[in-house]
Amino acid sequence: MVRDWNIFLAEYPLALTPFLMRPGYPNDYDETYEGAKDLFDSAIYSFGLNYIGFPAGNIPMALVNNLPSGVQIVGRKFREDLILDAMQVIEDKVGVMCEKLWAREG
Repeated sequence: MVRDWNIFLAEYPLALTPFLMRPGYPNDYDETYEGAKDLFDSAIYSFGLNYIGFPAGNIPMALVNNLPSGVQIVGRKFREDLILDAMQVIEDKVGVMCEKLWAREG
């Protein structure tokens, strides 16, 4: 799997993946075994890519069902600069999520 990702990232320096495979979860969702398992299964891209050592950054994009939902940007090893640049482009386009969350709290 590491070899396949290295080959892919040699041609495409960044990959955009979901952070979770479904919209966000409530704060206490993982307090049961079933909830924790569902959460971990849904975060396979995040856990899997970190496990094999590829750098990635996660950035919220929007609120879905009133919860933050985002994407993950994966890059080549030692090229975190490209990931951060891409995250900045996304943030410049969609805005800063914490400002939206603070605004709704009043």
